[in-house]
Amino acid sequence: MGTRAELPILLVYGIDPSWSETERKEADRESRRLGYALRRQGHSVNLLPVCGSNLRAALSPYNPSNVVVFNWCEGIPGLNRSEALVAKTLERLQFTYTGAPSKTLSLSYDKGRVKRRLESRGIPTPKWKLLTSPDLADWDRYPAIVKPARVSDRARRKAATRLTDDSLPVHSFQTLLKDLATIVNNRVQPSLAGAEPFNCLTKPTPLQQRAFAPLDVPIRL
Repeated sequence: MGTRAELPILLVYGIDPSWSETERKEADRESRRLGYALRRQGHSVNLLPVCGSNLRAALSPYNPSNVVVFNWCEGIPGLNRSEALVAKTLERLQFTYTGAPSKTLSLSYDKGRVKRRLESRGIPTPKWKLLTSPDLADWDRYPAIVKPARVSDRARRKAATRLTDDSLPVHSFQTLLKDLATIVNNRVQPSLAGAEPFNCLTKPTPLQQRAFAPLDVPIRL
């Protein structure tokens, strides 16, 4: 039987390009700390940061028979709620990996099903009730926490297409700020003799106009 040092580990973790530079550095630093800790336990460790949406391509240099994946990847960059997709990709490529299987991760998105499954196995959980309307019926336990029971079809479409229902691009807070930063006020000096300089503000896109609307900030063109 081999020793622990003979167990090669591929540490897979996500680095989303939409994160700020500070967030990317922190995620990379903490993942490397984990890798160094595993090495101190005698394992051979390779680090694989996933920075794009093609996880299959990122894993292509590695043979599933030669490594065990330490799945530290909470999602595919650019795809919301993609934890299950990460596990599903590892399964399809026949990697042995740590963490919950894709079916369990998919189940976790539906809180009602999770509650019923736990109760059917005799596992106690806090009191709960599934509501489909604002009527609280016989609920009398407070304080209470209210959460969506499952991911809506609309949210799934948005995550899959990266577009809203009106075809606007989906942004993180950081990428939205970068988009808004493209609105600039230029001072233009015409080359025509005697012409007065004037200001020219970048015309906001429909998305930028939508972002400014709740702030009640007028954009004067």
